[in-house]
Amino acid sequence: MNSLGPRIPTELVDLIISDALGCISVVKNPSILSSYALVGRLWRNRINARRYYGLHIYLGGHTTSQIQALADICTSKVWSVHESVARQVQHCTLTRGSKDANGVDLFDRSEIREAAIVIVLRNIFRDKTRRGNGVTAGLRLEVGRICAGGGYGFHFGMLGPNIIAALEDLARTADIENLALERVWGVPWTLLSSATLSYLSLDEVKFLRPRTAGNEGVLLPEMCLLPQLDEIFLNDSPSFIEGFTSQIYRGPPPPVTTMRIAYGTGNQEEAFHDALENLGSKLDCLDITITGGFYELCRPIDYRKVHVLHNLALDLEVNIDHDKRAVGNPVTLPAFENAVLLLPSTPPRELYIAFAVSIFFFDPPDSPRRCIEDIYERTYHPSFPDYLQRITSDAHETCIKILLFVSVHVDPELVYGSPETCTEHEEYLRQQFACIDRMDSVAFEVSVERFDDLPDFRKDV
Repeated sequence: MNSLGPRIPTELVDLIISDALGCISVVKNPSILSSYALVGRLWRNRINARRYYGLHIYLGGHTTSQIQALADICTSKVWSVHESVARQVQHCTLTRGSKDANGVDLFDRSEIREAAIVIVLRNIFRDKTRRGNGVTAGLRLEVGRICAGGGYGFHFGMLGPNIIAALEDLARTADIENLALERVWGVPWTLLSSATLSYLSLDEVKFLRPRTAGNEGVLLPEMCLLPQLDEIFLNDSPSFIEGFTSQIYRGPPPPVTTMRIAYGTGNQEEAFHDALENLGSKLDCLDITITGGFYELCRPIDYRKVHVLHNLALDLEVNIDHDKRAVGNPVTLPAFENAVLLLPSTPPRELYIAFAVSIFFFDPPDSPRRCIEDIYERTYHPSFPDYLQRITSDAHETCIKILLFVSVHVDPELVYGSPETCTEHEEYLRQQFACIDRMDSVAFEVSVERFDDLPDFRKDV
C-alpha cells in the first residue's frame, strides 16, 4: 500500500547518507548503516551503493577462505538481481601484496583461490544494464604494501592463467571505463582492447614488446586502440608509447583531451616527448610533472604538435641537500630556465606553474634562514620573468598562477626557530622574487613548511 505521508526528496536522502558516512561513529560501527537501510527501499539502495562502491582484494593478504566467502556473497540468491552486493560495486582493486618481515611470499597461488577471484570479477563486471545511469566500471591492478613488506613490482603472469584469462575477457566484453595499472610488468596489449575505456592510468608499467622483425611479442591490431580514451596518466611507462610509435601499429592515436604525465630528468625524456607529440594534438588540459635534478637544459616541447586549449600545469621539483658527505655533486641549472623551455609561446587560457623545493638538512643548519638563502640561486633565471612579462603584455587573456612551495626536512630533535619562522621565510622569499610578486596579471604564492621526517629520507641515502 502506498504511503500517504510526505516523501523525502532523494537529494536530502543522499545528503544525510553522505554525512553519515563521514562520521567517526559509522567508521567504528558500520552496522549503523544497516539501521539506515531499514528505513525503506530508497534508503537501502543508496546506502548499499555507497558502502559497496569499491572492492579491494589483497591477493597476498586475504586467505583463500575469505576470498571464497566473498565469491559466495556475490553469487548469493538472498538479494534480488537488482539489489545484489556485486551489482553495487563500481570499482575493483587487485593488490598483489608483498613479502612479510621474514621474507615469506604472501601470495598463495591455488586453483581454488583463482577460481574464486574469477567468480568475483565476473559477477562485478558482467552486468551492463546499469551503465546507462552514469555508473562507471573501474579496475585497478597494483603492487601495494602489505604487512611489513613493500613491493616494487610484479610480473603480470604471476596472477595465474585463470585470472589472466578473466581479465582479458572482461577487457573485451565488460565495458570497463577506468583502468589503472601500477608497477606491473609484462602486461599484454589485450588488456587495452576495451572499446569503452575513457580513463587510463599507467604508473611504472611495462607492456610486452610489439612484434617486430626478429623479436617475439604481441602484435598490435591495425585498428584504433582505445577509441574512447579521454584522459590518461603516464609515469615512467615508455613501453606504452613504443607500441603506438612502432611500425606495427597503423591506427590513429586515441582522442585524448586530458593528459597528466610525469618523468624524471636524466631518463625517459625521449618517451616523454613521444607521448606528448603522439597523444597531445587536441588537449584541453595538460599537466606535466618533472622530478630530479636539472643538470642540463630540458629539450623544448614542440608546441606545433602539442596543442593545449584550456589549462596547462607545470610542476618542477628542486632538491637541495645539505650534506657534507655529498662531495663533488654536479651543479644543477636554475629551474626557471628549464621552465621557459617547457612553456608555449602562446599560452592557453589558464597557466599554473609550481616549483616544489625540498630542502634536506642532513647537517644541522647554521641558522634558520640558512636553508632559504639557497633557493633563489637554485631556481631564479631572468628568462622566466621576461617570459611572464611578454605573455602578460601581449593580447592574451590568460589566468596565470605561480606557486613556490618550500618543504624543509629536519631531524625531529632539531630546534628550528620559532612557530613564526616559516612566515618570516615566506616574506623573505617574496622580497627576493619581487619581480614576479609585483606583476599585476600574475598570482604569486609562497608557502614554507617544516617536516620532522628527515630520518625517513636518511634511510634511502
